[in-house]
Amino acid sequence: MRCLNYRVTKAVLQHRLTQFARRFGGTARGGLGRIAVAVNQQGDDTALAAAGRVRSQLPTVFFVGGLQTEPFPSQPVLGDAVRRLEAVAEVAAMEVDRLRPTSADSAAWSANATVDAGSWHTLYLYNQGVKNGEVCRRCPGITAAVEAIPALLTRGVFGNVFLSVIDPGTRITEHCGPTNIRSVGKGPISMHQP
Repeated sequence: MRCLNYRVTKAVLQHRLTQFARRFGGTARGGLGRIAVAVNQQGDDTALAAAGRVRSQLPTVFFVGGLQTEPFPSQPVLGDAVRRLEAVAEVAAMEVDRLRPTSADSAAWSANATVDAGSWHTLYLYNQGVKNGEVCRRCPGITAAVEAIPALLTRGVFGNVFLSVIDPGTRITEHCGPTNIRSVGKGPISMHQP
């Protein structure tokens, strides 16, 4: 499990949900009820099976049932973020090129285990909501564009922003991320033809 202190995190989240409901005059019903149920069901494969879910098809840390999904979110949702990132595409390509995993600075890159052939490396600007100041300092164009996105989850355990380098011929295996409560965006900076 990604979150090392999950029991503590779960208890804190349950407490905060209760405080939120009291403060704003509600109960843990309605929208909060769905989150409260999700918090209580984490790790309960019986509840997941009853909901028609199997573990291999679920996020690895936190699943909230009943959420509406879109494979390609509507323009108002991500349009501004896409424009900001497209505006720095050339700068981003140069920043990534300087920091490729084959460079002298390769120590900060992590090999991603969800491949069955080839190589996929990641370099985090934000990992679980924590800013990697050194990487962000070395990628000022990307960092400025990303930090200007209002919906960026920078204070939560699901707030990740990273660069990826995927070698030609790499096969990424089926996998799920840590949660289904966030939007995931991927934008190629450069692609090499095989």
